[in-house]
Amino acid sequence: MHARLRYEKGTILIEGDVVVPFAIFDPRRNCYRALAFKHRDIIEFLENSGIEYDDFVLEPIPCPVFDAF
Repeated sequence: MHARLRYEKGTILIEGDVVVPFAIFDPRRNCYRALAFKHRDIIEFLENSGIEYDDFVLEPIPCPVFDAF
């Protein structure tokens, strides 16, 4: 089992072959989705269950570098 967590518009997308508490299935994205404030609870569940995961939730959004001068 492996999960991939990503942030999208105030929610966490949980992709992979896992079902986690606090999440509901989103048929539009074909994955589970949970409110973002449940991030810590989801991580604790995955760790306590021994499920491997990649957590991209807190990665900064890419943006171009602007020069002030």
